[in-house]
Amino acid sequence: MKLSTRTIAVTALALLAGTVSHAQAGDVDAGDSSFLDEIIVTAQRREQSLGDVSIAITALDGDEIVAHRMNDPMGLVLQVPTLHIKSVFSKSNPQVFLRGVGVNDDTALTSGSVGMYSDEVFLGAPAGQLFPVFDLERVEVLRGPQGTLYGRNTTGGAINFISRRPGTQLETSLRAAIGRFGERTVEGAIGGPANDNFGARLAFVVNQRDGYMRNGLLGTDDANVDNWAARLILEYDPTDNTSLSLKVHGGRNDALAKQYGNRA
Repeated sequence: MKLSTRTIAVTALALLAGTVSHAQAGDVDAGDSSFLDEIIVTAQRREQSLGDVSIAITALDGDEIVAHRMNDPMGLVLQVPTLHIKSVFSKSNPQVFLRGVGVNDDTALTSGSVGMYSDEVFLGAPAGQLFPVFDLERVEVLRGPQGTLYGRNTTGGAINFISRRPGTQLETSLRAAIGRFGERTVEGAIGGPANDNFGARLAFVVNQRDGYMRNGLLGTDDANVDNWAARLILEYDPTDNTSLSLKVHGGRNDALAKQYGNRA
């Protein structure tokens, strides 16, 4: 019996389809790491499963952020398709592009076309957009335009950083890392309920690294890292339908920019 190439290809596809159907019909092992946990996002101003959101979105949970060692929003560039962030003056005045849409202007008072948000609060000043990333629940990157829900400055899209909340149980975490050029990072957090209606969470991070570029004019080692940040979240739930949240955060960056030996 002589079989043509087309017959063999059709037979192979039929066998493959049967194998896939059998795999879908079989029981799924709850401990199988090949099946991802569900990610809940608030991209459309309400809680939804990531698979139910009808817009182009990339979401990273807190574990992924730690695994990829994202110390600031620049780390998203390697994980989010069509996202590009550049900064001529080190940590100051970044230009953010999504799908090629952005503003190529590095002045301090220019508002871009990609909105940056921290817990749904708009970060209008470019100088504050490359902040330290730590103790996050998730990051949502929405490709634009997003003016319907997020207003102006979101033609290219919107990026929302969502902090971890106090939660219903006491949680503590501490992480430390070391690397080349004297790099050291310490990140920690503690949070939980004080009673049935009140909760709090305190988190901090310290990033330091020696410079790897020698400035012969000033006699300094430039392109170092030296910053810290802290965040306190207080939550009060007087009723089942009412929730009040207060967030206080701050930080400092004393690094030397690699271009001119000036503080970033």
